[in-house]
Amino acid sequence: MIKNIFVFCLIFYILSACTTNDIKIQNCPSVNIPRDVTRQYISAANFDAFQITLSGKESYCYTDEISSQRYAVITPIFRVRRLEDSPDSVINTSVYIKPIGEKKYLDKQVKAQTLRIPVDQKEQTIKGNPIKLRIPQPPYDDFSIEMGLNLSDYAYSKSKSMFDIDYKYLSDEDLNAHEEKINMEFLEIGPDERVVFCKQEGRPVVVKKGSDYKNCD
Repeated sequence: MIKNIFVFCLIFYILSACTTNDIKIQNCPSVNIPRDVTRQYISAANFDAFQITLSGKESYCYTDEISSQRYAVITPIFRVRRLEDSPDSVINTSVYIKPIGEKKYLDKQVKAQTLRIPVDQKEQTIKGNPIKLRIPQPPYDDFSIEMGLNLSDYAYSKSKSMFDIDYKYLSDEDLNAHEEKINMEFLEIGPDERVVFCKQEGRPVVVKKGSDYKNCD
């Protein structure tokens, strides 16, 4: 009987602990990262040396037992790409954290972030420095946090215009295969002919002027 009671109490304790952890996770406000402040280009010697993308975050919340103040700790996660070969391995950037909602907690913070990528590394995911922020007590229906790269007007304009440009590093085999595909072709064209690009064949072809070449669309 005593053994059964002990087992029951142990199961109840484990379930209680799991429930408490779930509540802690739920009692964090949402962190939103606007798309237009997630990418930055770092220049060196008049060329873009690095592309930085704020790709995500890790976060948790807790209440200080002495002051009863609640805090959120947010760690930004970056994706760094080396665009040009250079001896640089240290990249300096910064992120902003801006609470949205309750007036008492609307202080915007800007925190410097130092990222390190090995010289021989082309691309790497890097965790930034954690940022601690005062937040109100739950619930957080009308309170959230915004985070993004702290961009100058020029950096913001450049990032926005180049956002959908992505870089891909090719191996020597990829490059050789690509070069074979783009060998130049010389086409003989008569006075009543013209050249169109045939999508089906993936190359330019000669057709008669005024002829129907929709088969190549």
